[in-house]
Amino acid sequence: MLDRCKKMISSVRRKYTPAQVFVWMISLSFVFYALFYAFYGRAAFVDIFFSRCGDLFMDFFNSVRDASQGA
Repeated sequence: MLDRCKKMISSVRRKYTPAQVFVWMISLSFVFYALFYAFYGRAAFVDIFFSRCGDLFMDFFNSVRDASQGA
């Protein structure tokens, strides 16, 4: 099993560039995400970042403000 995985990974490395592998992985993860939430339901887009959070202003914009003020 381990040898078969190694052969598959080496064939993918020879056949595709790292950028192509990255695009395929991102695409597959988006499809998985869309299917999961299509079947699971009751979820908003921000649930991948926050669990039913109502205060998105603080989470996004206050951290940007704090970083821009420096030490």
